[in-house]
Amino acid sequence: IEIEIISGDLEASIIYENHIAENMDTNNSYLYIDVGGGSTELTFFADGKLIFKKSFNIGTIRLLKDMVDD
Repeated sequence: IEIEIISGDLEASIIYENHIAENMDTNNSYLYIDVGGGSTELTFFADGKLIFKKSFNIGTIRLLKDMVDD
């Protein structure tokens, strides 16, 4: 198994490339939140298009190990 470490920004892009927006009602806006072990990605869709994406170094493992500052 080959493992590649990717950035949170790339992860958010991959979420969009998985065609998640195709199943969304274009009359609504959506905020997709992906909470992982090391990071959390926010992806905002409107009119069936990616509008904004942001990755934060806040995930469940980081929180449990007190690795997140205020």
